[in-house]
This record gives sequence, structure tokens and C-alpha cells, in this order.
Amino acid sequence: MKLFSSNFSIYTLLSLLAYAPTSSFAAPFFRRSGIQDNQPFSVMTLRSGNLYVHFHSLYVGESGSVYLDPYDHVNKSSVFTVSNGHLIHENDFAHLGDSGALVFTSKDEGSAEGFSFGEEIAGGYLLNYKGQGFVACPVKEDSPVYSVYYGQGNGDSNCVGFGSLAGPFSSSSSSASTAPTSAASSNAKVQDVVPTGSSYEKNSGNGPAPIFPNGIRLTNTSSPDSNSGNVYSPVAYQKENDHVNTIFTFDVPQVSDQKCQLHFHIDKNGFPIQVDGSNGVGEFVFYNLSSAANDGTTWANTPNRIAEVGRFNCSSNGCDYTTNITCPGSYKTVSYELSAITDKSYLEYFEEINPLEGLQLTV
Repeated sequence: MKLFSSNFSIYTLLSLLAYAPTSSFAAPFFRRSGIQDNQPFSVMTLRSGNLYVHFHSLYVGESGSVYLDPYDHVNKSSVFTVSNGHLIHENDFAHLGDSGALVFTSKDEGSAEGFSFGEEIAGGYLLNYKGQGFVACPVKEDSPVYSVYYGQGNGDSNCVGFGSLAGPFSSSSSSASTAPTSAASSNAKVQDVVPTGSSYEKNSGNGPAPIFPNGIRLTNTSSPDSNSGNVYSPVAYQKENDHVNTIFTFDVPQVSDQKCQLHFHIDKNGFPIQVDGSNGVGEFVFYNLSSAANDGTTWANTPNRIAEVGRFNCSSNGCDYTTNITCPGSYKTVSYELSAITDKSYLEYFEEINPLEGLQLTV
């Protein structure tokens, strides 16, 4: 069994921001300058190629054990602090249990000491224990739920090492807004655009603040009955009969205007983006759906498409697109689906607020 620590090169860690994430931060990830002692933070796991481990949050169960998915009567991702080298969650201290299992208890005596933050990677900081990373192992044989260990793990052949990317936590970040000061120009031309004014015209000056998705879910033809859970790295891909789509879900506040828009923007200022297609340009489309997606949504049961709401092209330099849409009802939950149009079109990025990357809704 080959494990790895989080002492990676920058290139290696950036390459971990890759396909097949299954869970992540509940709120948009912010770039901040450092994490101080006693400052709350969330953790995102990094293990490229392993959908059970890559891009997951950490969940401290009722037993005190730590999991990479909702488990052990807990469905809310956990927030931590580090104080004098001790990892703390809701006044409980991290200990190393059997086989190096990470467990939180109310006892500070004998708690593990040596937690620290390593180098800054893609806007976050590596959480280490005594300079090393952590290991994820299935909670039982063939289980898709993994728990966290230090050392060699519980002996399961499916144990893998992972990086722990810590980002400062803000309880209000899910409703925060950061409007761009100007529209970024796209190097890929938009096709079949629903006529609008200038890009972000409602998202600048005194216009309404953008609404960010509270749910991002992948659907995949290769796993038509499997759900991805909430992710933070949208993907749209088409190759012959293989398709990966992304469904964005928004909670709509009171609608005070009848000029509603979807804005999509990615560039090279945030996490790495991956875009490809014919001659390097991918073609993509948004649909509005008949009902909101949830954690049970799969390729097989995706809500019906009501209508196409806009098409756009995108390249490896990014793209910037705005389209008028029919305004959703006040206090409704709505979903929009992103899909590739042409064969070999591929798009993947990391949804962020600062810098602004991804899909937003204005009403």
C-alpha cells in the first residue's frame, strides 16, 4: 500500500484539483492571508483520482471519529481551530486512537499536539500533523465512506493518503457577495447569445448583488444511478455517448425586478481551469429545469429540461457570458443544468467568490 504525505510540490497539489470530486466546502472558498491560532477554518481533502476521497469536507461524528462524508448522525461539515498545536472542534480535542484514528473527545489531557499549517496552495493552507499528512480508510470493507487516520491507517488495502487544504471559515460566506468592478473580456466568442446589455450590467454599480449556488451536483452517463453529492468543481463534458453535466441550484430571495440574468465567468485569476474542444474551444449550453435538484439527483432522474436559456463558447483563457432569463418566483429553489454541446468539449473549474469564478444569478 503506497501512501503519501501532504509535503507535495506546488505543481503536484495543483494537479490534485482534478476530475471526480464528490463533496466539498458548504460555502464559497475565499483567498485569505494566513490562518491564525484560534481562527476557525474548514478543510477540503485532496486526492486526485479517488472519488471517495478527493474534494470532500471533514465531518466529526457523534462518536468523535472524523469522516469524509455525512456519517455517524452528523450531516453538517465541521469547523476547526488550531491552538498551540492542538486541533479543536467545538471545544473537543483531537486524539489519536486505535491504528492512529483521528478522534475528538472533551479531554485535553493526552490530546495530539503538533498540528500546524504548511505552505499556501491555491488560496488555502496545508494542515499537517508533525509535518505529515493524513490517511483515509473505508469505515468497513467496500464502504464508500472513509474515516481519517494518521500513520498507516486501519490496514485496509483501500487506504490512501490525502492532502488537507484548510481555508478560513466564515459563517456568512454562503450569503456573501463580491461583485466584480469590471467585465473581463473573453477570448472565445459567444454564439447564439440571448441579447443583453454589457456583461455584468446588473452586477456592478448599484445593481443587485449576485446569488451564488448553494448546491452543485454532477450527473454522469457512466454512473446513471449514482449521485455525486454536493461538489465545488463543476464539470461539463461530452465524448460520443459519454456525458458529464453539472446542475446548479439556487435559493431565490424576493424577486424585485423582472430583468433576471445568469452570469458565467471563468478566467486564469483563480484556481486552474481546464477547457478543451475543437481547436481548443468548447461549446456549452445552459437549461432551466422543471424542479430543483437534491442529493438524490442522478443522471437517470434529473428533472426535465424546460428550455435552453443560452449557449456560449469557452477556451483555456476563460470566458464571460451573460444571458437574460425568465425570472424565478420569489423564495423558490431553482436549478440550471450546464451541458457540453459538441463532441470532446470539456470544461472544469473551481467555483469561487474571490476572485469571482463560476455561475451567478441576479434577480
